[in-house]
Amino acid sequence: MWKRKAQVIRPSAAALALSADNDSDLADASSTELTSQKRRKRAADVIEEGESSRKKEIPPPVGKSTSNDALTKTIDDASSLAESGDYESALDLFERTLADNPDEARVHEMKAQVLMELERDYVAVRAAEQAVRCAPIWFTAHRTLARAQLNVNDLESGTRSFARAAHLSPWDSDLRSELRSAGKLRHHRVFANDGNAPTAGGRPLL
Repeated sequence: MWKRKAQVIRPSAAALALSADNDSDLADASSTELTSQKRRKRAADVIEEGESSRKKEIPPPVGKSTSNDALTKTIDDASSLAESGDYESALDLFERTLADNPDEARVHEMKAQVLMELERDYVAVRAAEQAVRCAPIWFTAHRTLARAQLNVNDLESGTRSFARAAHLSPWDSDLRSELRSAGKLRHHRVFANDGNAPTAGGRPLL
């Protein structure tokens, strides 16, 4: 299984992993390109979800068109492909699985993670949104959506999604830390705009 860590977020939101006490440091970090070595390490880090986190999660619903054992095997196979760095093959397997199991929140959520690794962020947002629709009280889906939203610089939506995830999983200290960092990054953006940025629908363009 994927280990759902903040390292999934690419440079545009990587500043969330740093101390947000210094706003200028956050701005510099958000524009830094990851080296290929760091990307490989991050890819390894996002595999194998921690045992303690799994025990606390509310499992999302399982679709009816595929047996639970068969679906679990497919998810394991796709996770192994992703762990090896073969994201395209993992994505293809997730998409074929969703053709028969369109309501599987787990598959939508992991598909979103793979899409983020492939830097297809807007598509990742849609996949994560589908995971949330399928399992609205599953905090992991909201957390993955938040990270995808941050990758497209939608700090306002990302902060809201982190807040929902934290509400559903109040025991998760890492999640609370991500929420605080997202809020500080959003505050930095608003402060930098100084209220004079162009707006769309009454809010600053990000």
